[in-house]
Amino acid sequence: MDLLMLRRDNFLFGIYLFLILSDWVGTFISMPLGVRHLVLLILPVFAISSFNAERRTLLYLFFLTILAILSFANENADFFNFSTGYVFTFLFLFVHIVFFNINLSDRRLIRLLKLIVHANLLMALPTLIGGLSDFDLRNHAGVFREVGAFATTMMCSQIICLFLYRVTEKRKYFNMAVLFSCICLITILKKTMFLSIFTWLVYAYFYLDFRTWFFSLRVWTIGVLITLLMAAPLSQNLAKNASYLNAVGTDSHVRLGMYVTSVKITGDYFPLGSGLGTFGSFASIINNPIADGHFDIRFNDLYYRYGIDDLAGNSEERAREGGMTILDTYWPHILGELGVFGFLLIFWFWSGKIAFFIRRKDTLNTMSCGVGFYICATYSAVMGEGLALIQPELPFFIFFHAGISGLLLRRVSNYGFSRNNPV
Repeated sequence: MDLLMLRRDNFLFGIYLFLILSDWVGTFISMPLGVRHLVLLILPVFAISSFNAERRTLLYLFFLTILAILSFANENADFFNFSTGYVFTFLFLFVHIVFFNINLSDRRLIRLLKLIVHANLLMALPTLIGGLSDFDLRNHAGVFREVGAFATTMMCSQIICLFLYRVTEKRKYFNMAVLFSCICLITILKKTMFLSIFTWLVYAYFYLDFRTWFFSLRVWTIGVLITLLMAAPLSQNLAKNASYLNAVGTDSHVRLGMYVTSVKITGDYFPLGSGLGTFGSFASIINNPIADGHFDIRFNDLYYRYGIDDLAGNSEERAREGGMTILDTYWPHILGELGVFGFLLIFWFWSGKIAFFIRRKDTLNTMSCGVGFYICATYSAVMGEGLALIQPELPFFIFFHAGISGLLLRRVSNYGFSRNNPV
């Protein structure tokens, strides 16, 4: 056990590297589907030193499980699809519980975060170098699963670096945060660009006087320069999106069509939703597993009932070929499958913790204030990422928003949040 304690940070870093690189490695070596989720859930259990349950997360998991069981009574999915949907949808809660029970010292925790951001910077190089050929990072995912995952990782690295800057007082981490933020901006992914800028606003709220930074000539100068540099490529991207929307309309737009359908399902199955494994999730488009660790593609009947079985060309045939985009958005599947009650529970799991730290900002000690910033910035990113991508359910992002947050919350719970504890 003592040896494991000495190497616990290295162990978790190894898990993180696997989650990030597994998609790239998977192009050379075939991996069973779901292995990343199992690695993220099971391996960290071996780093647990003692069980100290966080009642808040357990209560959310309990109520969401009850809700899921009740919605299963709608009989829109069989037990295989329901259970697969349960694991994939609520994995972040299980991971949060596991990581909350891993007790790292401040030194080990900070070392783990340092390893992660330096590794992310190194892994970003292939994408950045590739982008020099056509000045468009979206065509060069590098070692990441796709450019959306690359951008999300850069944004999380920005948040971690700002946390490290405040708790270590080393200027280089602030400079690294600026670098990661610039990378987010040049991806021209609108959601990530906004969230990266929003992260700076959260940082300013926690650490800077509003009048000092809002009326700062330096801040406004940087803002104007960024606007001028990003205006042309961003306007081209917006024009392209507007042209696509005008051409296909709201109902035939992939993301908007999924939102519209989720609202219809929510109304028809109010208030519990259609049930896990029925709409907008991986579990809703698969059949029982077949040989070689693959799944047979079969859309749930709801896709045909609501006329989205070929939404923007996303048919079963296209899904079998691996080119579908119908699962690209997170919130529609939460709203459709879990209904209003489930949507509000998951939304409040993140927003409630944000509200907790915002209310206590002026009473937090150094470490707790850093944790508060990390939680508010990361949880905001989770909710924002889910508007246009499925990122909140991807294992590498769960490591950030459920795993690291669990480690940090466990750390501050050991000695309290108040400034009377000057840790």
